[in-house]
Amino acid sequence: MTRREIFNLYNNIIKCRYHDDNSKFNYAVIKNLKLIEEQLKIIEKEMKPTSDFMEFENVRIPLCEEHAKKDETGKPILINDDYQFEDMDKFLEAIKPLQEKYKDTLDNRQKQIDKYNKMLDEDIDIEFIKINKDELPEKISQKELESIYPILA
Repeated sequence: MTRREIFNLYNNIIKCRYHDDNSKFNYAVIKNLKLIEEQLKIIEKEMKPTSDFMEFENVRIPLCEEHAKKDETGKPILINDDYQFEDMDKFLEAIKPLQEKYKDTLDNRQKQIDKYNKMLDEDIDIEFIKINKDELPEKISQKELESIYPILA
């Protein structure tokens, strides 16, 4: 499985972890979550922003807020964590000097993102704790079962 698939499995396992009617199931869920969390830590370490990038962000965000459309309370409007701008051309012109000043930082961040995406697509082997049919909770749904299929025996 790729790391990306394993991380999706992680999210699916989390959704199933509250079936408290079977301790063997709960044990396997916890063990599998811990196995996957080890991989998550590797990825998180790779994506940790540098201090230069954080410095850039500390200047970029106020600039975004300044040029963003505002709601009735005066707060910037965000859709999916993206600022909505009054005048995109004006914002792009305002951010250009900042992008030039931090060009190397931004290039390095892009390399970091590329490496992250490559790591997500790498195949890795994890020996999951398999869950037998008789260890499944009584009230687990078919959708939940399908979502955790790789850890079923």
